[in-house]
Amino acid sequence: MKSTSTFLVLLFWIFASLNIAKSQQHYVVDKSFGETCGISSIPTNAKTFEIFKTPEGKYLVVGEYYSNAENAFYILFTRFNENGKIDSSFGNNGTITKAFDQRNTVLSCLQKNNKIYVAGIEAPGSAYSTFRAYVAKFNLDGTPDSTFNGIGRVVELTSTNPISSSYYSHVAVQDDGKVIAFGSETGNINGGATNVIARRYLPNGTIDNTFHPSITYPGINQPGGFYCSPGIISADNSIRFIYSGSVNNKLTIIKLNANGELDNSFGMNGINEINLTTNNDASTILRNISDADGSIYAQTSATSDDYDIRVVKFKLNGDLDSSFSNDGFQDLIDYPGTNLYETGFVLHKDSQNRIWSMGAGSFAFTEPKGIIYRLNENGEYDTTLEGTGYRAFTQIVSTTFKCAYFESDNEIVINTISNGQISLIKLKLIDEIITIQNSGLDTICSNDAAFLSIENPSACYNYRWKKNGTEVEQPIDFTLTASGTGVYTVVAEDGVDTLESNAISITVVICAGLNKVNDAINYAVSPNPFANTIKILNAKGTESYQLINGIGEIIFSGKNISEQDFSTIAEGIYFLQISDGNKRQVSKIVKM
Repeated sequence: MKSTSTFLVLLFWIFASLNIAKSQQHYVVDKSFGETCGISSIPTNAKTFEIFKTPEGKYLVVGEYYSNAENAFYILFTRFNENGKIDSSFGNNGTITKAFDQRNTVLSCLQKNNKIYVAGIEAPGSAYSTFRAYVAKFNLDGTPDSTFNGIGRVVELTSTNPISSSYYSHVAVQDDGKVIAFGSETGNINGGATNVIARRYLPNGTIDNTFHPSITYPGINQPGGFYCSPGIISADNSIRFIYSGSVNNKLTIIKLNANGELDNSFGMNGINEINLTTNNDASTILRNISDADGSIYAQTSATSDDYDIRVVKFKLNGDLDSSFSNDGFQDLIDYPGTNLYETGFVLHKDSQNRIWSMGAGSFAFTEPKGIIYRLNENGEYDTTLEGTGYRAFTQIVSTTFKCAYFESDNEIVINTISNGQISLIKLKLIDEIITIQNSGLDTICSNDAAFLSIENPSACYNYRWKKNGTEVEQPIDFTLTASGTGVYTVVAEDGVDTLESNAISITVVICAGLNKVNDAINYAVSPNPFANTIKILNAKGTESYQLINGIGEIIFSGKNISEQDFSTIAEGIYFLQISDGNKRQVSKIVKM
Protein backbone atom coordinates (compact mmCIF):
# COMPACT_ATOMS: atom_id res chain seq x y z
CA MET A 1 0.00 0.00 0.00
CA LYS A 2 1.37 3.40 -1.00
CA SER A 3 1.31 6.00 1.78
CA THR A 4 -0.64 9.25 1.56
CA SER A 5 2.56 11.22 0.97
CA THR A 6 3.46 8.92 -1.90
CA PHE A 7 0.01 9.47 -3.34
CA LEU A 8 0.50 13.23 -3.32
CA VAL A 9 3.93 13.02 -4.88
CA LEU A 10 2.56 10.88 -7.67
CA LEU A 11 -0.55 13.00 -8.28
CA PHE A 12 -0.05 14.66 -11.64
CA TRP A 13 -1.63 15.59 -14.94
CA ILE A 14 -1.05 13.14 -17.75
CA PHE A 15 -0.62 15.08 -20.93
CA ALA A 16 -0.43 13.50 -24.37
CA SER A 17 -1.04 14.74 -27.86
CA LEU A 18 -2.69 12.86 -30.63
CA ASN A 19 -0.32 10.63 -32.54
CA ILE A 20 -0.74 12.12 -35.99
CA ALA A 21 0.88 10.04 -38.68
CA LYS A 22 3.34 12.20 -40.55
CA SER A 23 1.93 10.87 -43.80
CA GLN A 24 -1.44 12.51 -43.10
CA GLN A 25 -2.35 15.99 -41.90
CA HIS A 26 -5.88 17.03 -41.08
CA TYR A 27 -6.96 20.63 -40.52
CA VAL A 28 -10.10 21.48 -38.58
CA VAL A 29 -11.92 24.67 -37.64
CA ASP A 30 -10.54 25.89 -34.29
CA LYS A 31 -13.68 26.07 -32.14
CA SER A 32 -12.03 28.34 -29.56
CA PHE A 33 -11.57 31.11 -32.17
CA GLY A 34 -14.29 33.59 -33.08
CA GLU A 35 -17.80 34.25 -31.82
CA THR A 36 -19.71 31.00 -32.28
CA CYS A 37 -17.95 27.63 -32.51
CA GLY A 38 -15.00 29.04 -34.44
CA ILE A 39 -16.85 31.53 -36.66
CA SER A 40 -17.35 35.31 -36.56
CA SER A 41 -19.62 36.88 -39.18
CA ILE A 42 -20.59 40.40 -40.22
CA PRO A 43 -23.60 40.81 -42.57
CA THR A 44 -22.63 42.97 -45.52
CA ASN A 45 -22.88 43.07 -49.31
CA ALA A 46 -19.15 43.13 -49.93
CA LYS A 47 -16.17 41.71 -51.78
CA THR A 48 -12.97 41.11 -49.85
CA PHE A 49 -9.46 40.80 -51.22
CA GLU A 50 -6.76 40.85 -48.54
CA ILE A 51 -6.38 40.15 -44.81
CA PHE A 52 -3.62 41.87 -42.84
CA LYS A 53 -2.50 41.66 -39.23
CA THR A 54 -1.89 44.84 -37.24
CA PRO A 55 0.91 45.30 -34.67
CA GLU A 56 -1.76 44.88 -31.95
CA GLY A 57 -2.55 41.40 -33.28
CA LYS A 58 -5.88 42.34 -34.87
CA TYR A 59 -7.02 41.11 -38.28
CA LEU A 60 -7.91 43.76 -40.86
CA VAL A 61 -9.86 42.62 -43.93
CA VAL A 62 -9.82 45.01 -46.91
CA GLY A 63 -12.29 44.96 -49.76
CA GLU A 64 -15.12 46.77 -51.47
CA TYR A 65 -18.73 47.44 -50.49
CA TYR A 66 -21.60 48.24 -52.83
CA SER A 67 -24.71 50.10 -51.65
CA ASN A 68 -27.79 49.38 -53.76
CA ALA A 69 -29.68 52.29 -52.20
CA GLU A 70 -26.96 54.81 -53.07
CA ASN A 71 -25.64 53.08 -56.20
CA ALA A 72 -22.21 53.69 -54.71
CA PHE A 73 -18.99 51.74 -54.22
CA TYR A 74 -16.97 52.08 -51.01
CA ILE A 75 -13.55 50.95 -49.87
CA LEU A 76 -14.25 48.50 -47.03
CA PHE A 77 -12.30 47.80 -43.83
CA THR A 78 -13.47 45.10 -41.41
CA ARG A 79 -11.56 44.36 -38.20
CA PHE A 80 -11.52 41.37 -35.86
CA ASN A 81 -9.78 41.03 -32.51
CA GLU A 82 -6.89 38.64 -31.93
CA ASN A 83 -9.31 36.00 -30.61
CA GLY A 84 -11.30 36.17 -33.84
CA LYS A 85 -14.24 38.09 -32.43
CA ILE A 86 -15.63 41.17 -34.16
CA ASP A 87 -13.90 44.36 -33.00
CA SER A 88 -16.95 46.39 -31.95
CA SER A 89 -14.75 49.43 -31.25
CA PHE A 90 -13.96 49.68 -34.97
CA GLY A 91 -16.59 51.62 -36.92
CA ASN A 92 -20.10 50.19 -37.12
CA ASN A 93 -20.09 46.58 -35.91
CA GLY A 94 -16.42 46.18 -36.86
CA THR A 95 -16.71 47.80 -40.27
CA ILE A 96 -15.65 51.14 -41.80
CA THR A 97 -16.39 52.24 -45.37
CA LYS A 98 -14.89 55.14 -47.29
CA ALA A 99 -15.61 56.69 -50.69
CA PHE A 100 -13.77 59.78 -51.94
CA ASP A 101 -16.41 60.05 -54.66
CA GLN A 102 -19.58 58.16 -55.53
CA ARG A 103 -17.53 55.15 -56.64
CA ASN A 104 -14.24 53.82 -55.36
CA THR A 105 -13.75 50.30 -56.66
CA VAL A 106 -10.77 48.31 -55.40
CA LEU A 107 -8.45 46.54 -57.85
CA SER A 108 -5.32 46.10 -55.72
CA CYS A 109 -4.25 46.67 -52.12
CA LEU A 110 -1.34 46.00 -49.78
CA GLN A 111 0.03 46.72 -46.30
CA LYS A 112 3.41 48.44 -45.93
CA ASN A 113 4.98 50.24 -42.96
CA ASN A 114 1.69 50.04 -41.00
CA LYS A 115 -0.25 51.73 -43.79
CA ILE A 116 -2.84 50.32 -46.18
CA TYR A 117 -2.54 51.26 -49.86
CA VAL A 118 -5.48 50.83 -52.24
CA ALA A 119 -5.68 51.35 -56.01
CA GLY A 120 -8.55 51.12 -58.45
CA ILE A 121 -11.21 53.22 -60.18
CA GLU A 122 -12.90 56.38 -58.92
CA ALA A 123 -15.91 58.12 -60.47
CA PRO A 124 -18.65 60.61 -59.53
CA GLY A 125 -21.21 58.47 -61.36
CA SER A 126 -21.65 55.43 -63.55
CA ALA A 127 -20.71 57.06 -66.87
CA TYR A 128 -17.69 55.39 -68.46
CA SER A 129 -16.19 58.74 -69.39
CA THR A 130 -15.87 59.71 -65.71
CA PHE A 131 -13.74 56.72 -64.62
CA ARG A 132 -10.34 57.78 -63.27
CA ALA A 133 -7.45 55.84 -61.82
CA TYR A 134 -6.80 56.50 -58.13
CA VAL A 135 -4.45 55.38 -55.38
CA ALA A 136 -5.18 55.94 -51.68
CA LYS A 137 -3.25 55.60 -48.43
CA PHE A 138 -4.94 54.71 -45.13
CA ASN A 139 -4.01 54.40 -41.50
CA LEU A 140 -4.69 51.08 -39.80
CA ASP A 141 -7.74 52.59 -38.08
CA GLY A 142 -9.42 53.00 -41.48
CA THR A 143 -8.92 56.77 -41.73
CA PRO A 144 -7.26 58.33 -44.81
CA ASP A 145 -3.62 59.33 -44.25
CA SER A 146 -3.73 63.11 -44.71
CA THR A 147 0.04 63.26 -45.31
CA PHE A 148 -0.70 61.75 -48.73
CA ASN A 149 -1.95 64.57 -51.00
CA GLY A 150 -3.70 66.23 -48.07
CA ILE A 151 -6.78 63.95 -48.20
CA GLY A 152 -5.27 60.46 -48.43
CA ARG A 153 -5.62 59.80 -52.17
CA VAL A 154 -4.62 61.05 -55.62
CA VAL A 155 -6.60 60.72 -58.86
CA GLU A 156 -5.01 60.46 -62.30
CA LEU A 157 -6.81 63.09 -64.38
CA THR A 158 -4.55 63.96 -67.29
CA SER A 159 -2.24 62.19 -69.71
CA THR A 160 -0.65 62.61 -73.09
CA ASN A 161 -4.04 62.22 -74.78
CA PRO A 162 -7.53 63.32 -73.79
CA ILE A 163 -8.96 60.24 -72.08
CA SER A 164 -12.40 58.91 -71.42
CA SER A 165 -11.36 56.49 -68.68
CA SER A 166 -8.43 55.10 -66.72
CA TYR A 167 -7.82 52.69 -63.86
CA TYR A 168 -5.00 51.39 -61.71
CA SER A 169 -4.98 47.59 -61.59
CA HIS A 170 -1.83 47.22 -59.44
CA VAL A 171 -0.10 49.05 -56.62
CA ALA A 172 3.40 48.63 -55.19
CA VAL A 173 5.29 50.50 -52.46
CA GLN A 174 9.04 50.93 -52.14
CA ASP A 175 10.86 50.80 -48.80
CA ASP A 176 11.29 54.58 -48.96
CA GLY A 177 7.52 55.08 -49.15
CA LYS A 178 7.25 55.87 -52.85
CA VAL A 179 4.12 54.43 -54.44
CA ILE A 180 4.01 52.89 -57.92
CA ALA A 181 0.58 52.57 -59.55
CA PHE A 182 0.09 50.61 -62.77
CA GLY A 183 -2.93 50.25 -65.03
CA SER A 184 -4.54 51.38 -68.23
CA GLU A 185 -6.14 54.37 -69.93
CA THR A 186 -8.61 54.40 -72.83
CA GLY A 187 -8.72 57.15 -75.44
CA ASN A 188 -11.67 59.42 -76.07
CA ILE A 189 -14.78 58.55 -78.03
CA ASN A 190 -13.14 59.86 -81.22
CA GLY A 191 -10.73 56.92 -81.32
CA GLY A 192 -7.94 57.75 -78.93
CA ALA A 193 -5.47 54.98 -78.13
CA THR A 194 -5.68 52.55 -75.20
CA ASN A 195 -2.37 52.26 -73.39
CA VAL A 196 -0.73 50.79 -70.33
CA ILE A 197 0.15 53.52 -67.81
CA ALA A 198 2.33 53.77 -64.70
CA ARG A 199 3.03 56.55 -62.20
CA ARG A 200 5.26 56.87 -59.18
CA TYR A 201 4.15 59.10 -56.33
CA LEU A 202 6.34 60.51 -53.59
CA PRO A 203 5.38 59.72 -49.97
CA ASN A 204 3.43 62.99 -49.84
CA GLY A 205 1.34 62.05 -52.89
CA THR A 206 2.97 64.32 -55.45
CA ILE A 207 4.05 62.89 -58.81
CA ASP A 208 7.68 61.72 -59.07
CA ASN A 209 8.69 63.18 -62.45
CA THR A 210 11.92 61.16 -62.53
CA PHE A 211 9.83 58.03 -63.14
CA HIS A 212 8.99 57.52 -66.86
CA PRO A 213 7.59 61.03 -67.40
CA SER A 214 5.61 60.08 -70.50
CA ILE A 215 3.38 57.87 -68.26
CA THR A 216 2.12 55.66 -71.15
CA TYR A 217 3.63 52.48 -72.61
CA PRO A 218 2.05 52.18 -76.09
CA GLY A 219 1.56 48.83 -77.81
CA ILE A 220 1.39 46.65 -74.69
CA ASN A 221 -1.58 44.43 -73.92
CA GLN A 222 -3.32 46.20 -71.04
CA PRO A 223 -4.46 44.47 -67.83
CA GLY A 224 -8.04 43.36 -67.39
CA GLY A 225 -10.24 45.27 -64.97
CA PHE A 226 -10.34 42.79 -62.10
CA TYR A 227 -8.54 42.44 -58.79
CA CYS A 228 -4.76 41.94 -59.07
CA SER A 229 -2.04 41.14 -56.58
CA PRO A 230 0.37 44.01 -55.80
CA GLY A 231 3.41 44.52 -57.97
CA ILE A 232 6.67 42.82 -57.01
CA ILE A 233 9.55 45.15 -56.09
CA SER A 234 13.10 43.76 -56.08
CA ALA A 235 16.06 44.95 -54.03
CA ASP A 236 17.22 47.18 -56.93
CA ASN A 237 13.74 48.85 -57.01
CA SER A 238 12.83 47.23 -60.31
CA ILE A 239 9.16 46.31 -60.49
CA ARG A 240 7.30 43.41 -62.07
CA PHE A 241 3.57 43.37 -62.76
CA ILE A 242 1.79 40.19 -63.81
CA TYR A 243 -1.70 40.06 -65.29
CA SER A 244 -3.88 38.50 -67.96
CA GLY A 245 -4.53 40.82 -70.84
CA SER A 246 -7.90 42.29 -71.66
CA VAL A 247 -7.49 41.71 -75.43
CA ASN A 248 -6.11 38.17 -75.73
CA ASN A 249 -5.68 35.13 -73.55
CA LYS A 250 -1.98 35.59 -72.88
CA LEU A 251 -0.49 36.08 -69.46
CA THR A 252 1.72 39.15 -69.41
CA ILE A 253 4.66 40.01 -67.18
CA ILE A 254 6.17 43.50 -67.46
CA LYS A 255 9.41 44.50 -65.78
CA LEU A 256 10.25 48.16 -65.21
CA ASN A 257 13.61 49.35 -63.94
CA ALA A 258 13.98 51.74 -61.00
CA ASN A 259 13.32 54.68 -63.35
CA GLY A 260 10.11 53.21 -64.70
CA GLU A 261 11.52 52.26 -68.09
CA LEU A 262 10.97 48.82 -69.63
CA ASP A 263 13.87 46.53 -68.68
CA ASN A 264 15.22 45.33 -72.02
CA SER A 265 17.05 42.41 -70.38
CA PHE A 266 13.71 40.89 -69.41
CA GLY A 267 11.68 38.91 -71.95
CA MET A 268 11.36 40.83 -75.19
CA ASN A 269 12.07 44.51 -74.50
CA GLY A 270 10.81 44.23 -70.91
CA ILE A 271 7.70 42.20 -71.72
CA ASN A 272 7.03 38.47 -71.59
CA GLU A 273 3.73 37.16 -72.89
CA ILE A 274 2.89 33.48 -72.44
CA ASN A 275 -0.12 31.60 -73.73
CA LEU A 276 -1.20 28.96 -71.22
CA THR A 277 -4.63 28.38 -72.69
CA THR A 278 -6.07 26.06 -75.31
CA ASN A 279 -9.16 26.38 -77.48
CA ASN A 280 -9.14 30.14 -76.87
CA ASP A 281 -10.46 29.76 -73.33
CA ALA A 282 -10.05 32.81 -71.13
CA SER A 283 -7.39 32.82 -68.43
CA THR A 284 -7.51 35.22 -65.51
CA ILE A 285 -4.71 35.91 -63.04
CA LEU A 286 -6.25 35.97 -59.59
CA ARG A 287 -3.17 35.93 -57.36
CA ASN A 288 0.63 35.92 -57.59
CA ILE A 289 3.49 35.72 -55.10
CA SER A 290 7.25 36.13 -55.37
CA ASP A 291 9.70 33.48 -54.18
CA ALA A 292 12.95 34.26 -52.34
CA ASP A 293 14.99 33.65 -55.52
CA GLY A 294 12.87 36.12 -57.52
CA SER A 295 10.77 33.53 -59.32
CA ILE A 296 7.00 34.05 -59.43
CA TYR A 297 4.10 31.74 -58.66
CA ALA A 298 0.76 32.73 -60.14
CA GLN A 299 -2.74 31.35 -59.75
CA THR A 300 -5.05 31.52 -62.73
CA SER A 301 -8.60 30.55 -63.47
CA ALA A 302 -9.07 29.10 -66.93
CA THR A 303 -12.49 28.76 -68.57
CA SER A 304 -13.70 26.64 -71.43
CA ASP A 305 -16.58 24.30 -70.65
CA ASP A 306 -15.74 24.59 -66.97
CA TYR A 307 -13.51 26.52 -64.58
CA ASP A 308 -10.15 25.19 -63.45
CA ILE A 309 -7.50 26.49 -61.08
CA ARG A 310 -3.96 26.59 -62.38
CA VAL A 311 -0.76 27.23 -60.48
CA VAL A 312 2.06 28.53 -62.66
CA LYS A 313 5.74 29.15 -61.92
CA PHE A 314 7.86 31.69 -63.80
CA LYS A 315 11.63 32.03 -63.70
CA LEU A 316 13.39 35.26 -62.78
CA ASN A 317 13.57 36.16 -66.48
CA GLY A 318 9.82 35.66 -66.90
CA ASP A 319 9.92 32.32 -68.73
CA LEU A 320 7.93 29.32 -67.57
CA ASP A 321 9.88 27.18 -65.10
CA SER A 322 9.73 23.69 -66.62
CA SER A 323 10.99 22.12 -63.38
CA PHE A 324 7.57 22.84 -61.88
CA SER A 325 5.08 20.16 -62.86
CA ASN A 326 7.13 19.32 -65.99
CA ASP A 327 6.02 22.30 -68.05
CA GLY A 328 5.71 25.20 -65.60
CA PHE A 329 2.06 24.92 -64.68
CA GLN A 330 -0.19 22.56 -62.77
CA ASP A 331 -3.80 22.38 -63.91
CA LEU A 332 -5.45 21.33 -60.65
CA ILE A 333 -7.93 18.48 -60.80
CA ASP A 334 -11.64 19.07 -60.62
CA TYR A 335 -12.38 18.70 -56.94
CA PRO A 336 -14.32 15.47 -56.33
CA GLY A 337 -18.03 16.13 -55.97
CA THR A 338 -18.03 19.52 -57.67
CA ASN A 339 -19.80 20.60 -60.84
CA LEU A 340 -16.38 20.93 -62.55
CA TYR A 341 -16.17 24.52 -61.35
CA GLU A 342 -13.37 25.69 -59.05
CA THR A 343 -11.98 29.16 -58.42
CA GLY A 344 -8.84 30.02 -56.47
CA PHE A 345 -8.35 33.21 -54.45
CA VAL A 346 -5.49 32.42 -52.04
CA LEU A 347 -1.92 31.52 -53.02
CA HIS A 348 0.79 30.98 -50.41
CA LYS A 349 4.20 29.33 -50.05
CA ASP A 350 4.93 28.07 -46.54
CA SER A 351 8.15 27.47 -44.63
CA GLN A 352 8.36 23.94 -46.03
CA ASN A 353 8.20 25.19 -49.63
CA ARG A 354 4.68 23.87 -50.08
CA ILE A 355 2.28 25.79 -52.32
CA TRP A 356 -1.24 26.40 -50.99
CA SER A 357 -4.06 27.18 -53.41
CA MET A 358 -7.38 27.98 -51.72
CA GLY A 359 -10.77 29.14 -52.93
CA ALA A 360 -14.11 27.49 -53.63
CA GLY A 361 -15.57 24.60 -55.53
CA SER A 362 -19.16 24.40 -56.74
CA PHE A 363 -20.73 21.28 -55.26
CA ALA A 364 -24.25 19.86 -55.61
CA PHE A 365 -26.94 22.45 -56.43
CA THR A 366 -24.09 24.91 -57.21
CA GLU A 367 -23.38 25.43 -53.49
CA PRO A 368 -19.79 26.65 -53.03
CA LYS A 369 -17.56 25.12 -50.38
CA GLY A 370 -14.14 26.27 -49.26
CA ILE A 371 -11.42 24.09 -50.75
CA ILE A 372 -7.68 23.71 -50.29
CA TYR A 373 -5.09 22.23 -52.62
CA ARG A 374 -1.47 21.79 -51.53
CA LEU A 375 1.46 21.11 -53.85
CA ASN A 376 5.11 20.36 -53.13
CA GLU A 377 7.84 22.52 -54.66
CA ASN A 378 7.86 20.30 -57.77
CA GLY A 379 4.21 21.03 -58.47
CA GLU A 380 3.00 17.59 -57.37
CA TYR A 381 0.08 17.05 -54.99
CA ASP A 382 1.34 17.00 -51.41
CA THR A 383 -0.33 13.85 -50.13
CA THR A 384 0.66 14.62 -46.54
CA LEU A 385 -2.55 16.69 -46.62
CA GLU A 386 -5.44 14.25 -46.13
CA GLY A 387 -3.58 11.59 -48.16
CA THR A 388 -4.70 13.30 -51.38
CA GLY A 389 -3.33 16.86 -51.36
CA TYR A 390 -6.74 18.53 -51.13
CA ARG A 391 -9.59 19.11 -48.68
CA ALA A 392 -13.07 20.70 -48.64
CA PHE A 393 -14.72 22.41 -45.65
CA THR A 394 -18.46 22.28 -45.01
CA GLN A 395 -18.77 23.92 -41.57
CA ILE A 396 -20.02 27.17 -43.12
CA VAL A 397 -22.82 26.93 -45.67
CA SER A 398 -22.07 28.35 -49.14
CA THR A 399 -18.49 29.25 -48.32
CA THR A 400 -15.73 30.75 -50.45
CA PHE A 401 -12.20 31.17 -49.06
CA LYS A 402 -11.35 34.71 -50.22
CA CYS A 403 -8.10 35.59 -48.43
CA ALA A 404 -5.92 34.20 -45.65
CA TYR A 405 -3.28 35.08 -43.10
CA PHE A 406 -0.86 32.24 -42.33
CA GLU A 407 0.08 32.45 -38.67
CA SER A 408 2.26 29.39 -39.29
CA ASP A 409 2.15 26.23 -41.36
CA ASN A 410 -0.20 24.80 -38.71
CA GLU A 411 -2.56 27.76 -38.12
CA ILE A 412 -4.34 29.70 -40.87
CA VAL A 413 -6.79 32.56 -40.34
CA ILE A 414 -9.18 32.69 -43.29
CA ASN A 415 -11.65 35.31 -44.44
CA THR A 416 -14.68 33.68 -46.03
CA ILE A 417 -17.65 35.04 -47.91
CA SER A 418 -20.90 33.15 -47.40
CA ASN A 419 -24.55 34.14 -47.88
CA GLY A 420 -23.86 37.88 -47.80
CA GLN A 421 -21.60 37.71 -44.74
CA ILE A 422 -17.92 38.37 -44.13
CA SER A 423 -16.69 35.65 -41.81
CA LEU A 424 -13.42 34.81 -40.09
CA ILE A 425 -12.32 31.30 -39.14
CA LYS A 426 -9.07 29.66 -38.07
CA LEU A 427 -7.91 26.32 -39.41
CA LYS A 428 -5.60 24.34 -37.17
CA LEU A 429 -3.87 20.99 -37.26
CA ILE A 430 -5.69 18.60 -34.93
CA ASP A 431 -2.64 18.26 -32.66
CA GLU A 432 -3.68 19.43 -29.18
CA ILE A 433 -7.27 20.10 -30.26
CA ILE A 434 -8.60 17.61 -27.68
CA THR A 435 -6.71 16.30 -24.64
CA ILE A 436 -7.84 14.33 -21.62
CA GLN A 437 -6.11 14.31 -18.26
CA ASN A 438 -6.03 12.15 -15.16
CA SER A 439 -6.20 13.98 -11.85
CA GLY A 440 -5.33 10.87 -9.88
CA LEU A 441 -3.04 7.87 -10.26
CA ASP A 442 -2.86 5.66 -13.30
CA THR A 443 -2.44 2.65 -11.01
CA ILE A 444 -5.21 2.44 -8.44
CA CYS A 445 -6.45 0.06 -5.76
CA SER A 446 -9.56 -1.93 -6.53
CA ASN A 447 -11.68 0.20 -4.20
CA ASP A 448 -10.42 3.48 -5.68
CA ALA A 449 -11.16 5.38 -8.89
CA ALA A 450 -9.34 7.62 -11.35
CA PHE A 451 -10.95 10.90 -12.30
CA LEU A 452 -10.57 11.72 -16.01
CA SER A 453 -11.59 15.04 -17.55
CA ILE A 454 -11.42 16.85 -20.87
CA GLU A 455 -9.03 19.79 -20.96
CA ASN A 456 -10.83 22.98 -22.01
CA PRO A 457 -14.03 21.27 -23.21
CA SER A 458 -16.19 23.06 -25.76
CA ALA A 459 -19.95 23.08 -26.16
CA CYS A 460 -19.27 23.04 -29.90
CA TYR A 461 -18.40 19.33 -29.76
CA ASN A 462 -20.34 16.25 -28.73
CA TYR A 463 -18.12 14.04 -26.58
CA ARG A 464 -18.22 10.26 -26.12
CA TRP A 465 -16.00 8.39 -23.68
CA LYS A 466 -14.52 5.06 -24.71
CA LYS A 467 -12.88 2.22 -22.80
CA ASN A 468 -10.76 -0.17 -24.86
CA GLY A 469 -12.42 1.23 -28.00
CA THR A 470 -15.96 0.59 -26.78
CA GLU A 471 -18.25 3.45 -25.86
CA VAL A 472 -18.84 3.81 -22.12
CA GLU A 473 -22.51 3.70 -21.25
CA GLN A 474 -23.00 6.88 -19.27
CA PRO A 475 -24.56 10.30 -19.88
CA ILE A 476 -22.35 12.53 -22.03
CA ASP A 477 -20.12 14.46 -19.64
CA PHE A 478 -16.82 16.33 -19.65
CA THR A 479 -15.59 14.00 -16.88
CA LEU A 480 -15.43 10.26 -16.25
CA THR A 481 -14.89 8.25 -13.07
CA ALA A 482 -12.77 5.28 -14.19
CA SER A 483 -12.70 2.33 -11.81
CA GLY A 484 -11.65 -0.55 -14.06
CA THR A 485 -8.47 -1.52 -15.87
CA GLY A 486 -8.47 -0.28 -19.47
CA VAL A 487 -7.43 2.31 -22.05
CA TYR A 488 -9.66 5.39 -21.94
CA THR A 489 -10.18 7.92 -24.76
CA VAL A 490 -12.67 10.57 -25.80
CA VAL A 491 -14.18 11.07 -29.23
CA ALA A 492 -15.29 14.61 -30.15
CA GLU A 493 -17.69 15.22 -33.04
CA ASP A 494 -19.03 18.42 -34.61
CA GLY A 495 -21.06 17.00 -37.49
CA VAL A 496 -18.12 17.24 -39.90
CA ASP A 497 -14.98 16.12 -38.11
CA THR A 498 -14.51 13.24 -35.70
CA LEU A 499 -11.49 13.66 -33.42
CA GLU A 500 -10.06 11.20 -30.94
CA SER A 501 -8.07 12.25 -27.91
CA ASN A 502 -4.87 10.94 -26.44
CA ALA A 503 -5.19 7.65 -24.54
CA ILE A 504 -4.83 7.15 -20.77
CA SER A 505 -4.28 3.67 -19.36
CA ILE A 506 -5.67 2.81 -15.93
CA THR A 507 -4.52 -0.30 -14.08
CA VAL A 508 -6.35 -1.70 -11.07
CA VAL A 509 -4.30 -3.68 -8.54
CA ILE A 510 -5.02 -5.46 -5.24
CA CYS A 511 -3.84 -3.37 -2.29
CA ALA A 512 -3.47 -5.57 0.82
CA GLY A 513 -5.38 -4.39 3.89
CA LEU A 514 -7.47 -1.80 2.10
CA ASN A 515 -10.01 -3.86 0.27
CA LYS A 516 -12.03 -5.34 3.09
CA VAL A 517 -15.47 -3.87 3.15
CA ASN A 518 -15.38 -3.35 6.90
CA ASP A 519 -12.15 -1.31 6.63
CA ALA A 520 -13.37 1.01 3.89
CA ILE A 521 -14.15 4.66 4.62
CA ASN A 522 -17.57 5.70 3.41
CA TYR A 523 -17.89 9.49 3.51
CA ALA A 524 -20.39 11.47 1.49
CA VAL A 525 -19.92 15.09 0.37
CA SER A 526 -22.98 17.35 0.26
CA PRO A 527 -23.92 19.33 -1.72
CA ASN A 528 -21.93 18.41 -4.84
CA PRO A 529 -21.68 20.57 -6.92
CA PHE A 530 -21.47 23.28 -4.27
CA ALA A 531 -21.35 27.08 -4.17
CA ASN A 532 -19.51 27.91 -0.94
CA THR A 533 -19.75 25.35 1.87
CA ILE A 534 -19.62 21.56 1.89
CA LYS A 535 -20.57 19.09 4.60
CA ILE A 536 -18.92 15.73 5.17
CA LEU A 537 -21.46 13.13 6.23
CA ASN A 538 -20.40 10.25 8.50
CA ALA A 539 -17.34 12.18 9.75
CA LYS A 540 -16.21 11.32 13.31
CA GLY A 541 -14.22 14.50 13.93
CA THR A 542 -10.81 12.78 13.91
CA GLU A 543 -10.19 12.78 10.17
CA SER A 544 -7.79 15.04 8.26
CA TYR A 545 -8.45 16.39 4.79
CA GLN A 546 -6.59 17.86 1.82
CA LEU A 547 -8.20 19.76 -1.04
CA ILE A 548 -6.25 19.23 -4.27
CA ASN A 549 -6.61 21.19 -7.49
CA GLY A 550 -6.33 19.83 -11.02
CA ILE A 551 -2.54 20.03 -11.20
CA GLY A 552 -1.95 18.16 -7.95
CA GLU A 553 -1.41 21.16 -5.67
CA ILE A 554 -2.73 21.08 -2.09
CA ILE A 555 -4.65 24.33 -1.64
CA PHE A 556 -6.38 23.55 1.70
CA SER A 557 -5.67 21.06 4.49
CA GLY A 558 -6.84 20.55 8.07
CA LYS A 559 -8.69 18.36 10.57
CA ASN A 560 -12.25 17.92 11.77
CA ILE A 561 -13.98 18.13 8.44
CA SER A 562 -17.65 18.00 9.34
CA GLU A 563 -18.18 21.32 7.51
CA GLN A 564 -15.78 23.47 5.45
CA ASP A 565 -16.07 26.86 3.74
CA PHE A 566 -14.43 26.89 0.28
CA SER A 567 -16.04 30.13 -0.94
CA THR A 568 -12.66 31.67 -1.84
CA ILE A 569 -11.62 29.07 -4.43
CA ALA A 570 -12.32 29.45 -8.14
CA GLU A 571 -15.00 27.50 -9.95
CA GLY A 572 -13.83 24.14 -11.26
CA ILE A 573 -13.14 20.50 -10.46
CA TYR A 574 -11.28 19.57 -7.26
CA PHE A 575 -10.41 16.42 -5.36
CA LEU A 576 -11.02 16.04 -1.62
CA GLN A 577 -8.81 13.46 0.08
CA ILE A 578 -9.98 12.32 3.53
CA SER A 579 -7.66 10.26 5.74
CA ASP A 580 -8.34 8.32 8.93
CA GLY A 581 -5.24 6.47 10.13
CA ASN A 582 -3.99 4.37 7.25
CA LYS A 583 -7.20 4.59 5.26
CA ARG A 584 -8.13 7.25 2.72
CA GLN A 585 -10.90 8.23 0.35
CA VAL A 586 -10.69 10.60 -2.65
CA SER A 587 -13.87 12.30 -3.86
CA LYS A 588 -14.31 14.53 -6.91
CA ILE A 589 -16.13 17.75 -6.04
CA VAL A 590 -17.25 20.59 -8.29
CA LYS A 591 -17.30 24.28 -7.30
CA MET A 592 -19.99 26.17 -9.24
